[in-house]
Amino acid sequence: MLASTTAGDAQKQTAPPQRFAATTLSWLRAALPVLSVVALGAAVLVVHSQRYMPFFADDSFISMRYAERLLEGKGLTWNDGERVEGYSNLLWVLALAFVSAFGIDMLTAARALGVACFVVCMGAIAFSCAPTSFRDRRLAAAAVGVLGIALTGIVGVWSIGGLEHPLLAALVSAGSAWTLHNLRSRPEAALTARAWVGPGVLFGLAGWTRPDGALFAATVATTLVCVPSMFRRPARAVAVLLGITAAFGLAQLAFRLGYYGEWVPNTARAKLAWTPQRLKEGWEHVLQGYAGLWPLVLIATSGLWPVLRDAGARLRVLVPLGGAVAWTMYLVVIGGDFFPAWRHFVPVVVLLAFASAEALSWWEQRLKAWFWGAVALTAACLATLLGLQLADPSVKQGIHERWEWQAPPIGALLRRQFGEKAPLFAVDSAGCLPWFSKLPALDMLGLNDHYLAHHPPPDLGTRDLGHELGDGAYVLSRQPDLVLFGIPSDHGRPKFRGGFEMFNTRTFRDAYDKVVFRAGSEGLLYRTWMRRPSPKVGISHSESRVSVPGYFFAASDDTPAIEGADGRLGVYVAQNRSVTQRVWLNRGIWHAELEASGAKVRLRLQGSGVSGRRSEWQIEAPTEVRIKITGPERGSAIVHRLVLERMKTNVSRLPQHSGKSLRPTKGRGFDL
Repeated sequence: MLASTTAGDAQKQTAPPQRFAATTLSWLRAALPVLSVVALGAAVLVVHSQRYMPFFADDSFISMRYAERLLEGKGLTWNDGERVEGYSNLLWVLALAFVSAFGIDMLTAARALGVACFVVCMGAIAFSCAPTSFRDRRLAAAAVGVLGIALTGIVGVWSIGGLEHPLLAALVSAGSAWTLHNLRSRPEAALTARAWVGPGVLFGLAGWTRPDGALFAATVATTLVCVPSMFRRPARAVAVLLGITAAFGLAQLAFRLGYYGEWVPNTARAKLAWTPQRLKEGWEHVLQGYAGLWPLVLIATSGLWPVLRDAGARLRVLVPLGGAVAWTMYLVVIGGDFFPAWRHFVPVVVLLAFASAEALSWWEQRLKAWFWGAVALTAACLATLLGLQLADPSVKQGIHERWEWQAPPIGALLRRQFGEKAPLFAVDSAGCLPWFSKLPALDMLGLNDHYLAHHPPPDLGTRDLGHELGDGAYVLSRQPDLVLFGIPSDHGRPKFRGGFEMFNTRTFRDAYDKVVFRAGSEGLLYRTWMRRPSPKVGISHSESRVSVPGYFFAASDDTPAIEGADGRLGVYVAQNRSVTQRVWLNRGIWHAELEASGAKVRLRLQGSGVSGRRSEWQIEAPTEVRIKITGPERGSAIVHRLVLERMKTNVSRLPQHSGKSLRPTKGRGFDL
């Protein structure tokens, strides 16, 4: 009796795992055709995306900065002590933080998530076609949709580009697939509220990924209501879809109001403008983007025939196709986009591929022997699509845009040299430079700045999209310690509104010096403006002591500031080269001391009423002195710092300076 009981217990303990294994194996056998198509598409996408490596959008680093600060316990913030919603992709930021919490490099996580999300899109299309075997002709329809995604250059670029569009596309395609599954279900099942909770949640999460993601839920609801079909009573489905999506939107709005005190993201204030010029630009953007997608459009619109003939198939085609049309109209209204590779076309591509697979599934039931001819024509369209995408100038920009990778060397240098002092870094490239430097940052284009976004210029909507904000007086009032105009290794001149306004003021020219840094193994030059009176990076000045960091002598490309072998920063002075700087000195006898490494350099002070040589100089009256350091006769040197100290001498015994007392010169008269 005891043995029998023990055997029964053992059978009960082993039965659940065995049943689970058997169920899983049975599911895998049934899903093997679908999984094979998805695996093929994933392999093609991975190979295709390598063509665009190491492209990574500058704005992607903005999302990563918010995610990193969230992981560090600093909240969803841009800088310490201030809250501004400089992102419009909450769910993507949270996903990056979640994956990186497991020790995965955030940049790698962003790329892996991008590829994975597009694989989800492929899975949604393949499972929606539902081929039951390798002989099922719906497998070819699924392959067309999957390869329509994998072969498109837009997808190849943005699978590794680091922004949220792959996640948006995954949620929209999964929500659409679930919707179509409900429409194919038994009427009593499709009419229950529970059946529409899943699609509602997916579309609600799409709204968290981008605020405009809620548009897809509205499109699906409108399609269900307005299109005559076999689905007779859509009111419950529409109520659940819109109700859940609205609940997600209200939850995010409540968070935004409570955390940031704002009704809309800061980015919306910085970019959106309802002007005729924006409509014109949006229309041109859409026309140019579709010029490289017409083969996919041709396949997808072949499903318009069942729209006219088959009431049972209308929604299967119009749900994805309607989403693509609605999103296209939205792109026209907002004025298009300025990123490479038609970033905002990502959902369009995925929905067109979805509609293509659904259309071909319908033709599979009608064409019979002619079906394989249709497949051959479709394959020719896909080959044409690939050729157009490879030749598209905007897609090719994903190959050529590499300027973001100029930032790591200068970012690492600034972080090593000034990280502990945390100087304020004013930038136009608000992604890569703050990310690699880890310094407090002032976004001069306003995406991450509360003041600039709330004080737009009167002509907003008439200049370059996303680059219109700027206020030179405001930026100067923040007294940034470092300023870098344009992209990291740019020429040092301003490129946008705020920069021009700053640069043309006497205040900027008096307070800032151009400093040329050389960093990294490739020796790139970075032209940065540094604030002279800054207590964190500037020239230390008192009545009796002046300390000039060596990098303030690095005003030209021939004499850049570099890190020496000991890690100290200074100006590089080659053989017989000279560097200069100006400082204000009071009357007295001053002792000069150079901190330098390498060969011996020569020092000279020039100015009215200045006399002396080597290391001691007599100043007859307060004056601005020109300091000149000349490189060695042989070899080179790195000057790390010049310290001038006034000796404790009875100044009444010094010779009196005749004439009027001198006053400091305004500005140093730099050459750009």
